[in-house]
Amino acid sequence: ISLRPQACADVVKEAIAAGAIGFSINRFAGHRDSHGVLVPGTLADADELIMIGKAVAEAGGGVYEMAHDFSGYDDIPANKRTPERVREHAIREWKWFVFLAAEYGLTVNCGTGGGQHMREMLVKSNKMIQEGSAAKKGKLTYQVFARPQAVVMGWNSRACPFNGVPAFDEIKQLPWEEKYNLLSQPQMRDQILVNAPP
Repeated sequence: ISLRPQACADVVKEAIAAGAIGFSINRFAGHRDSHGVLVPGTLADADELIMIGKAVAEAGGGVYEMAHDFSGYDDIPANKRTPERVREHAIREWKWFVFLAAEYGLTVNCGTGGGQHMREMLVKSNKMIQEGSAAKKGKLTYQVFARPQAVVMGWNSRACPFNGVPAFDEIKQLPWEEKYNLLSQPQMRDQILVNAPP
């Protein structure tokens, strides 16, 4: 996207003119190709994404959808990201979501983890959008997946739910038998679970 943002916006306009209802992009750092490379758009600049959102609205579309983890501010492992930078990134991302909904009247839909904090952010942001311009009434929505779709999770898979937990990261590259023996120990499981995300 970063090479030719206007060209991307033009393609989006053409797609909506041909019947598409909107645009979808990835902002989740876990989505990678078979070589481990981030899929296009994951780290695209917010200005480019806003340009595409404007194209969606101008062409008569109404939906801007994305998969998002709110933490992938750069192509670095999750356990190497700094909490302060993650927080700053999440705030920046949220601001352009609100802008797209308020300025262009789009429904901005985010596939994410959700939870109480996300619900509170949506209520607050949607209230702010509705109190704005009467002509453009977009909104923010999100999807929470009850279980990961088409993801194989396991101790040896890329999608292990304990990736990023220090105690697990220390043993995940070990040969399976050695790792299995360690995971069979209650104290090792406790050490992993005490630092696992909720």
